[in-house]
Amino acid sequence: MLISFSPRPRRVCLAILIMTLALSNIGCSRGIKEGLYAVTGASGKTTLIKGDPSNLASQYGSCTVETFQNDVGDICPQDFLDKLPGAIQEKLRYKSRSLGDKFKGKDKGEMGPFFTGPANKTILITGRVIQYDIGDIANKAMGPLDEAICRVQILDADTNTMLAEANLTSRVKSSVRTGPSEMAEGIAKAIEKLFEADGKD
Repeated sequence: MLISFSPRPRRVCLAILIMTLALSNIGCSRGIKEGLYAVTGASGKTTLIKGDPSNLASQYGSCTVETFQNDVGDICPQDFLDKLPGAIQEKLRYKSRSLGDKFKGKDKGEMGPFFTGPANKTILITGRVIQYDIGDIANKAMGPLDEAICRVQILDADTNTMLAEANLTSRVKSSVRTGPSEMAEGIAKAIEKLFEADGKD
């Protein structure tokens, strides 16, 4: 009997393979963490400064993301700034999937649009990079940790009224999944959390 595998089980197998390789090449504890971070990618953390973004997704029908400003100079790669708007827009296209949804093999598109309010109401997201740190050799010896922090403002696009402000932190702890794209993904995850909860971890 011929058995075929769909792309999703292949991804699971790939994740298990990465974890196994990490365990075989690094100390057990560090290897487990490396394998986990290789699967989950960058993490996103939110620190709400003002406002309440938790109900905005139901009050607005879409969002626009401006190019982020750079407050830290050359240590922040242009590639990170270029990738931020697209990563955020993609993360906010559909509602997030629960772990159960992922196990059931549901596609992102099946979850419905992230913003469900009136189509003529648009959120404007602006931000600036206030920290970008990829660590030094000594830090890498203890385990990879790259970090970016962005100060983000969420505005009503028509009135320019500020609705919320927050610091978003992206952390990359994998030596496999790293770089500006992964850092941008962490910021996108953080802003998704900002809209879905109360802006706090």
